[in-house]
Amino acid sequence: MLKHRKKKERNHTIALSERRGEGLTDLHIHTNASDGTWDTATLIKKLRENNIIHFSITDHDTFINSKKMLNEDLIGLNFVIGVEVSSMINQEEYHILAYDFDYDHKEFNDLLIFNQKARKEYDRKIIEHLKNKSIIKDVTDYNAYSYNPSRGGWDSLNYLIDKGVINHKAEFFSLIENLDLKPEFKDPGEVIEVIKKAGGTPILAHPTNYLPIESVENGVLDRWFDWGIHGIECYSPYLSQQSDADIFIDYCKEHDLLITSGSDCHGEFLNRPLGYPNIKLDNLIVPFLDQKLILY
Repeated sequence: MLKHRKKKERNHTIALSERRGEGLTDLHIHTNASDGTWDTATLIKKLRENNIIHFSITDHDTFINSKKMLNEDLIGLNFVIGVEVSSMINQEEYHILAYDFDYDHKEFNDLLIFNQKARKEYDRKIIEHLKNKSIIKDVTDYNAYSYNPSRGGWDSLNYLIDKGVINHKAEFFSLIENLDLKPEFKDPGEVIEVIKKAGGTPILAHPTNYLPIESVENGVLDRWFDWGIHGIECYSPYLSQQSDADIFIDYCKEHDLLITSGSDCHGEFLNRPLGYPNIKLDNLIVPFLDQKLILY
């Protein structure tokens, strides 16, 4: 059972095994609690419109909307609490999806707070750097800056847009392309261990976002296996062709790892359609989703 599933009596439920072949699965979705544009109500509407039954919210280093979803009207849907946790290897950022965890676990919450502060500090350093380069003159209002979260994105990006320095995110990445600054996150081994202490399931997110598919043959995934990862997001929009998922699937089957799928959708902020790739539950190995589906 999910550790924090909404506790409300339901008289009309059906075993998930009877409907495994129905509906799509998307276990990697961002909302306006991090850098997406949708709130929970909008997401539910989009899920139903796109025939997505099995899903998770995996905002960056926060489960505020994922926890909120536990109390939403989930009739016809199957939800698992999630979060995408940032980690760092040799100054390169890697993301680890965590599912079905104890959201009251102190060490896990401390890790997420640490990452949130690291991200805020990184944003602040970007703004300070651009001021030092005279790209922006006055940043005295930055500490008090806020924006409507339905815009998506993050602090430094939206601040620079509102100050008229840039017009869109492509210009932002051009500005910081050669910037020798990185957020300071924990290493993956430590992150995975904390997720497991919280009773969660750690999954390597979208591996081809970090490495070419050819690198899988060079033992790169073995390092994640040694760190204790429980599975791999085999299906993702980062694959140049969806048949490449077979390489990760074969690795998971060989090493008895879970197989997940996610769109990394951010609403209107990024062009990553909800529910893509179109994967059904039968194609995955996700025991944390073997629950009962609420029908009425």
